[in-house]
Amino acid sequence: MPGVLPEQTEPALLLLDMDTRNAQLLATLLHADGYQVETCKSGAAALARVAQAPRPRALILDVSPARTGDLETVRRVHTLRPDLSIFLITAHPQVARSLDPEPRGWLQVYVKPLDYPALLRALAESEPA
Repeated sequence: MPGVLPEQTEPALLLLDMDTRNAQLLATLLHADGYQVETCKSGAAALARVAQAPRPRALILDVSPARTGDLETVRRVHTLRPDLSIFLITAHPQVARSLDPEPRGWLQVYVKPLDYPALLRALAESEPA
């Protein structure tokens, strides 16, 4: 109908991955499984995005020890949005342990190669009721 604004939908997931091809592949898979996905390429962009409305309900982040800012981005996002579920994907799980040695509900770590079905289950469990 003309003049009627479409209902604003929440971008369910924010995906931060410096590797454009990996980000595009994961975003395509998640979209095929019914998720709305927005991607960004830097920690600064992710921080800016989680502060804007509509706010994403989860952040998926590829973490590498070669990128020292990755963990700082996670810390700052969690400080800004403690309600946000964060899913780390990494080939180096020891890096994630420096963030939070005891896994909690807000932080989940997935070791590469990614167990995609496990990530989907965790995303479904993290959805607000």
